[in-house]
Amino acid sequence: MSDRARPRIYFLHGLLATSYAHFGEQLVRWRESHDVVPIDLPGHGRSRLDAAAPYYARCEALLRRYLDERGPGHVLGVSYLGATVALRTTLADPTGVQSLVLSGYVPNAPHAVVTRWTHSFHLLAERDPELVRHYERVHGPRWRQTLDCVLAEIRESYPASVAVSDAQLAELAVPTLVLNGSYKSDERETAARLPSLGPQIEAGILPGAGHIPSHDQPELFSGIVEAFWARLQQSSVARPRIRDLVPRDEVADARAPGGLR
Repeated sequence: MSDRARPRIYFLHGLLATSYAHFGEQLVRWRESHDVVPIDLPGHGRSRLDAAAPYYARCEALLRRYLDERGPGHVLGVSYLGATVALRTTLADPTGVQSLVLSGYVPNAPHAVVTRWTHSFHLLAERDPELVRHYERVHGPRWRQTLDCVLAEIRESYPASVAVSDAQLAELAVPTLVLNGSYKSDERETAARLPSLGPQIEAGILPGAGHIPSHDQPELFSGIVEAFWARLQQSSVARPRIRDLVPRDEVADARAPGGLR
């Protein structure tokens, strides 16, 4: 099957990672059946673009260019970089976005929490020379500039450039699946709460997964995403919710950590 005939998937990684690092299992699993498009965001991996302000807007413009030039597809984004870019791009213009899958994500996390989380990358690098060598291998010496650029934007314009409100989420016009891990309480609470904002949003909590569920529980993550895509092809009258498509012996009750909603 030619790329033109195959469904397309765009992948957006988290901070100081690549799509191959965060979605490696999915890229291998889906590359025969889909046109997989792993995007390295500015300042990351093999991207020819360096990080520059306004960083998030530049990333959103990059994804929009891919959608316009390569064509419609499903968009997967992880964490406060990839998921944010995927969601904000879609809110600005849903053209070409067939569905959203967001993971490791709290759309309106407190400003101080996201600032501390981003700054922690500097602290970890100061304590771990091997981590610095890894960043150098993957991103080159520009990784510090990239981190500083992202941190500056989060500090200075988080509400306008990064955070997404409940009111904005309620306006989503694209089928959206949020898959968070069971280890972090704020991510569990987000997955439990977001479906109440509208019928276009579904969410799941993956047992045994941390901040990057696609990496921590790749089989379960991939299976749920595939079920989500499959049900989008069914009649909107008859299609079941995601929680009904997942074997009950694989997950806990929806009210407990690890459940699906």
